[in-house]
Amino acid sequence: PSALAGITFLGLLYGLGGPLLGRRRAFVAALVAGASLITLRQARLAETDMTLALLTAASALAGFRALRGGASAWWLAAWIAAGLGFLIKGPAAITLPPLAWLAFALTQRRQVRAPWSVPTFWIGLAICSALIAPWYVWIHLRQNAATDRQLEAEVNALLVESHHQGPVVYYVYTLLQAMLPWGVLLPVLLVPAWRMAARRPGVAFAIAWLATSFLVLSVISSKQIHYALLLVAPTSLVVGAGLHTHRRWASRLIRYMTRGFHVLLAVAAVAALTVGASRSARFKSLTLTGAFATCVAAALSLTDSPN
Repeated sequence: PSALAGITFLGLLYGLGGPLLGRRRAFVAALVAGASLITLRQARLAETDMTLALLTAASALAGFRALRGGASAWWLAAWIAAGLGFLIKGPAAITLPPLAWLAFALTQRRQVRAPWSVPTFWIGLAICSALIAPWYVWIHLRQNAATDRQLEAEVNALLVESHHQGPVVYYVYTLLQAMLPWGVLLPVLLVPAWRMAARRPGVAFAIAWLATSFLVLSVISSKQIHYALLLVAPTSLVVGAGLHTHRRWASRLIRYMTRGFHVLLAVAAVAALTVGASRSARFKSLTLTGAFATCVAAALSLTDSPN
């Protein structure tokens, strides 16, 4: 399921990212997401994080289409995806997309259609609530000391006293690491992306989405590296737009990065042959490293294009 969610995630970034950035920039954004370390890692694990990232991104991007005057049915898709994401793994899917919509609507008032004036916005919200409500009803019907303690412990672990606490700046350096090699380009590309946002509403939305999601993840108590997966979609859109727009500058950097990852691939291949095709944790790590290097080298080569 995680692998399927990962593939769908990339297709979603290209398909729904097109109206934000244009097809070429959306294609580069999908490459950036697919060749990031955290995506390659989470898409091969039997966990729900990749599916949550997919549904959260689907909700955010569908909402953007609706805000920009697309078919009103986009609001239905946005809220249904949010509700399903909540059922998969908690409140991120019903929190991060609406905050992105709100930030974009407040900063781009002339560029959006007010959601509260669209009936399907409220219908979608009602459907989302109907998807979520049975979970709360079940909890209410099962009210007992053990259930109350477990629910209280989950809420406290997320918001108050987590076993995975970190500083407020945790995701500043974690995102750069998790999205290697692209994460290191984000600080450089944020300034031109900000300038681009004035004439490209899609870039403005990507920045608003990244900023609000980053802020929420930074203020909650629980901080873990796989939470950064929720930042991959907006970060990839920002980086992808910047790489394509500043091709001349980026092409020189990309050539050096490509050579470096070719070397990494060669080292991983030699090490894998030395270890042998065992099922050891070391071989699995080498396999992942080789796959990562292959994907990154291919993506870097494709982004290094004059067109």
